[in-house]
Amino acid sequence: MAADTVPEEPGLVGVRHFDQAVVDQLGDVEVIELDDKTKTYAIAISGVPGMKRFGGKIPIRMIPVNVAYVPDFIPSIVVRPLEPAPALDRYHPSSQTRWPTPGAAEVTVEDSLGVEKTGFRRYRHREAPFPFDISYEVQLYAQTRNQGVAMLMYALQRFQPYGQVTVKDTKGVERTYESFMESVANISELDSIVERLVSHSISLRVAGELDIGSDVDIAAMTAGTVDLTTGTM
Repeated sequence: MAADTVPEEPGLVGVRHFDQAVVDQLGDVEVIELDDKTKTYAIAISGVPGMKRFGGKIPIRMIPVNVAYVPDFIPSIVVRPLEPAPALDRYHPSSQTRWPTPGAAEVTVEDSLGVEKTGFRRYRHREAPFPFDISYEVQLYAQTRNQGVAMLMYALQRFQPYGQVTVKDTKGVERTYESFMESVANISELDSIVERLVSHSISLRVAGELDIGSDVDIAAMTAGTVDLTTGTM
Protein backbone atom coordinates (compact mmCIF):
# COMPACT_ATOMS: atom_id res chain seq x y z
CA MET A 1 0.00 0.00 0.00
CA ALA A 2 1.48 3.35 -1.02
CA ALA A 3 1.91 6.13 1.50
CA ASP A 4 -1.21 8.31 1.57
CA THR A 5 0.60 11.61 1.22
CA VAL A 6 4.23 11.84 0.18
CA PRO A 7 5.70 15.24 1.07
CA GLU A 8 7.90 16.78 -1.60
CA GLU A 9 11.20 18.55 -1.12
CA PRO A 10 10.41 22.22 -0.41
CA GLY A 11 11.99 25.06 -2.32
CA LEU A 12 14.70 27.35 -1.00
CA VAL A 13 14.69 31.10 -0.63
CA GLY A 14 17.80 33.28 -0.73
CA VAL A 15 18.79 36.92 -1.01
CA ARG A 16 18.36 36.95 -4.79
CA HIS A 17 14.72 35.95 -4.42
CA PHE A 18 14.06 38.99 -2.22
CA ASP A 19 15.91 41.23 -4.70
CA GLN A 20 13.59 40.03 -7.45
CA ALA A 21 10.52 40.48 -5.25
CA VAL A 22 11.39 44.12 -4.52
CA VAL A 23 11.82 44.84 -8.24
CA ASP A 24 8.53 43.09 -9.01
CA GLN A 25 6.82 45.17 -6.32
CA LEU A 26 7.37 48.23 -8.50
CA GLY A 27 4.51 47.11 -10.73
CA ASP A 28 4.29 46.14 -14.40
CA VAL A 29 8.01 45.52 -14.85
CA GLU A 30 9.27 44.63 -18.32
CA VAL A 31 12.54 42.91 -19.17
CA ILE A 32 14.43 44.94 -21.81
CA GLU A 33 17.17 43.24 -23.86
CA LEU A 34 19.84 45.85 -24.57
CA ASP A 35 22.01 43.38 -26.50
CA ASP A 36 22.75 39.65 -26.64
CA LYS A 37 24.35 39.67 -23.18
CA THR A 38 22.69 42.53 -21.32
CA LYS A 39 19.18 42.73 -19.92
CA THR A 40 17.56 45.20 -17.57
CA TYR A 41 14.15 45.97 -16.11
CA ALA A 42 11.99 48.96 -16.99
CA ILE A 43 8.59 50.41 -16.09
CA ALA A 44 6.32 53.19 -17.28
CA ILE A 45 5.27 55.96 -14.87
CA SER A 46 2.58 58.43 -15.87
CA GLY A 47 3.95 61.95 -16.25
CA VAL A 48 7.57 60.83 -16.57
CA PRO A 49 8.95 60.47 -20.12
CA GLY A 50 11.01 57.31 -20.47
CA MET A 51 14.14 56.67 -22.52
CA LYS A 52 14.11 55.45 -26.10
CA ARG A 53 16.89 52.96 -25.31
CA PHE A 54 14.56 51.28 -22.81
CA GLY A 55 11.49 51.14 -24.99
CA GLY A 56 10.23 54.53 -23.81
CA LYS A 57 10.25 53.36 -20.19
CA ILE A 58 12.26 54.06 -17.04
CA PRO A 59 15.15 51.64 -16.33
CA ILE A 60 15.43 49.79 -13.01
CA ARG A 61 18.89 48.74 -11.88
CA MET A 62 20.18 46.69 -8.94
CA ILE A 63 23.42 48.15 -7.53
CA PRO A 64 24.85 47.26 -4.07
CA VAL A 65 25.32 50.16 -1.65
CA ASN A 66 29.07 49.49 -1.41
CA VAL A 67 29.49 50.16 -5.13
CA ALA A 68 30.03 53.80 -6.08
CA TYR A 69 27.31 54.99 -8.42
CA VAL A 70 26.89 58.13 -10.51
CA PRO A 71 23.45 58.29 -12.20
CA ASP A 72 24.04 57.81 -15.91
CA PHE A 73 20.42 57.30 -17.02
CA ILE A 74 17.85 59.96 -16.16
CA PRO A 75 15.11 59.20 -15.25
CA SER A 76 15.93 55.91 -13.54
CA ILE A 77 15.26 53.78 -10.48
CA VAL A 78 18.11 52.15 -8.57
CA VAL A 79 17.44 49.41 -6.00
CA ARG A 80 20.37 49.18 -3.58
CA PRO A 81 20.38 46.08 -1.32
CA LEU A 82 21.93 46.32 2.13
CA GLU A 83 23.46 43.46 4.10
CA PRO A 84 20.86 41.08 5.64
CA ALA A 85 20.64 41.27 9.45
CA PRO A 86 19.65 38.24 11.61
CA ALA A 87 16.31 38.76 13.39
CA LEU A 88 16.76 36.57 16.49
CA ASP A 89 13.45 37.66 18.00
CA ARG A 90 11.63 35.77 15.23
CA TYR A 91 13.68 32.55 15.44
CA HIS A 92 11.95 29.25 16.36
CA PRO A 93 14.63 26.51 16.35
CA SER A 94 12.24 23.57 16.87
CA SER A 95 10.47 24.06 13.54
CA GLN A 96 11.54 21.88 10.61
CA THR A 97 10.23 20.09 7.52
CA ARG A 98 10.93 16.60 6.20
CA TRP A 99 10.42 14.56 3.04
CA PRO A 100 11.53 11.11 1.81
CA THR A 101 15.23 10.86 1.04
CA PRO A 102 15.63 10.38 -2.75
CA GLY A 103 15.90 6.66 -3.45
CA ALA A 104 14.65 5.62 0.01
CA ALA A 105 12.64 2.37 -0.02
CA GLU A 106 8.94 2.52 0.77
CA VAL A 107 7.97 0.07 3.54
CA THR A 108 4.89 -0.97 5.49
CA VAL A 109 5.19 -1.67 9.23
CA GLU A 110 3.09 -1.80 12.39
CA ASP A 111 3.26 1.07 14.82
CA SER A 112 3.31 0.68 18.62
CA LEU A 113 -0.50 0.32 18.62
CA GLY A 114 -0.48 -2.48 16.07
CA VAL A 115 -1.79 -0.28 13.25
CA GLU A 116 -0.26 -0.83 9.83
CA LYS A 117 1.52 2.23 8.45
CA THR A 118 3.31 2.94 5.20
CA GLY A 119 6.29 5.25 4.88
CA PHE A 120 9.95 5.40 3.88
CA ARG A 121 13.13 4.03 5.47
CA ARG A 122 14.87 7.41 5.47
CA TYR A 123 13.68 11.01 5.54
CA ARG A 124 15.54 14.20 4.79
CA HIS A 125 15.09 16.90 7.42
CA ARG A 126 15.58 20.65 7.01
CA GLU A 127 15.57 23.27 9.72
CA ALA A 128 13.13 26.11 9.31
CA PRO A 129 14.45 29.15 7.40
CA PHE A 130 16.36 31.55 9.62
CA PRO A 131 14.67 34.96 9.99
CA PHE A 132 16.53 37.95 8.57
CA ASP A 133 15.67 41.60 8.12
CA ILE A 134 16.49 42.33 4.48
CA SER A 135 16.75 46.03 3.71
CA TYR A 136 16.93 48.15 0.57
CA GLU A 137 17.35 51.73 -0.53
CA VAL A 138 15.07 52.43 -3.49
CA GLN A 139 16.50 55.51 -5.20
CA LEU A 140 14.51 57.55 -7.73
CA TYR A 141 16.29 59.90 -10.14
CA ALA A 142 14.55 62.55 -12.27
CA GLN A 143 15.42 65.74 -14.13
CA THR A 144 12.60 68.01 -12.94
CA ARG A 145 10.71 68.46 -9.71
CA ASN A 146 7.40 67.45 -11.31
CA GLN A 147 8.94 64.23 -12.61
CA GLY A 148 10.58 63.59 -9.25
CA VAL A 149 7.28 64.00 -7.40
CA ALA A 150 5.50 61.72 -9.89
CA MET A 151 8.13 59.00 -9.40
CA LEU A 152 8.05 59.39 -5.60
CA MET A 153 4.24 59.11 -5.44
CA TYR A 154 4.37 56.06 -7.70
CA ALA A 155 6.93 54.34 -5.45
CA LEU A 156 5.12 55.27 -2.23
CA GLN A 157 1.98 53.57 -3.50
CA ARG A 158 3.92 50.35 -4.01
CA PHE A 159 6.04 50.45 -0.87
CA GLN A 160 3.51 51.30 1.82
CA PRO A 161 4.65 52.21 5.37
CA TYR A 162 3.27 48.81 6.37
CA GLY A 163 2.95 46.40 3.45
CA GLN A 164 3.88 43.02 2.02
CA VAL A 165 6.16 41.59 -0.63
CA THR A 166 5.68 38.25 -2.35
CA VAL A 167 8.75 36.09 -2.91
CA LYS A 168 8.95 33.01 -5.14
CA ASP A 169 11.28 30.25 -3.91
CA THR A 170 13.30 27.87 -6.10
CA LYS A 171 10.20 25.73 -6.69
CA GLY A 172 8.10 28.72 -7.73
CA VAL A 173 6.04 28.61 -4.53
CA GLU A 174 5.03 32.04 -3.26
CA ARG A 175 5.87 33.20 0.25
CA THR A 176 4.54 36.49 1.63
CA TYR A 177 6.50 38.69 4.04
CA GLU A 178 5.74 41.91 5.87
CA SER A 179 7.61 45.01 4.70
CA PHE A 180 8.13 48.39 6.34
CA MET A 181 8.96 51.80 4.88
CA GLU A 182 11.54 53.06 7.36
CA SER A 183 12.09 56.54 5.90
CA VAL A 184 11.92 58.81 2.85
CA ALA A 185 14.79 61.18 2.06
CA ASN A 186 15.46 63.88 -0.52
CA ILE A 187 18.90 63.23 -2.01
CA SER A 188 18.68 65.81 -4.80
CA GLU A 189 21.77 67.46 -6.20
CA LEU A 190 21.07 71.03 -7.34
CA ASP A 191 24.60 72.40 -7.62
CA SER A 192 24.08 73.28 -11.27
CA ILE A 193 20.89 74.78 -12.67
CA VAL A 194 21.82 73.20 -16.00
CA GLU A 195 22.49 69.66 -14.75
CA ARG A 196 20.11 69.52 -11.81
CA LEU A 197 19.17 66.09 -10.50
CA VAL A 198 15.99 65.65 -8.46
CA SER A 199 16.09 62.42 -6.50
CA HIS A 200 14.55 60.65 -3.52
CA SER A 201 15.41 57.55 -1.53
CA ILE A 202 12.98 55.19 0.19
CA SER A 203 14.37 52.95 2.94
CA LEU A 204 12.59 49.59 2.91
CA ARG A 205 12.89 46.71 5.39
CA VAL A 206 11.48 43.25 4.71
CA ALA A 207 10.90 40.88 7.65
CA GLY A 208 12.15 37.93 5.62
CA GLU A 209 13.92 34.62 6.03
CA LEU A 210 16.77 32.71 4.37
CA ASP A 211 17.27 28.96 3.95
CA ILE A 212 20.81 28.63 5.32
CA GLY A 213 20.59 25.28 7.17
CA SER A 214 21.91 21.91 5.97
CA ASP A 215 19.67 18.98 5.05
CA VAL A 216 20.13 15.86 7.22
CA ASP A 217 19.04 12.30 6.39
CA ILE A 218 17.56 10.35 9.32
CA ALA A 219 16.43 6.71 9.44
CA ALA A 220 12.69 6.38 10.09
CA MET A 221 10.88 3.15 9.26
CA THR A 222 12.43 -0.33 9.50
CA ALA A 223 11.05 -3.86 9.40
CA GLY A 224 9.17 -4.72 12.57
CA THR A 225 7.09 -2.62 14.89
CA VAL A 226 7.93 1.07 14.93
CA ASP A 227 6.74 3.95 17.05
CA LEU A 228 6.17 6.52 14.30
CA THR A 229 6.21 9.34 16.84
CA THR A 230 9.72 8.67 18.12
CA GLY A 231 11.05 6.47 15.32
CA THR A 232 12.06 3.75 17.83
CA MET A 233 11.35 0.04 17.81
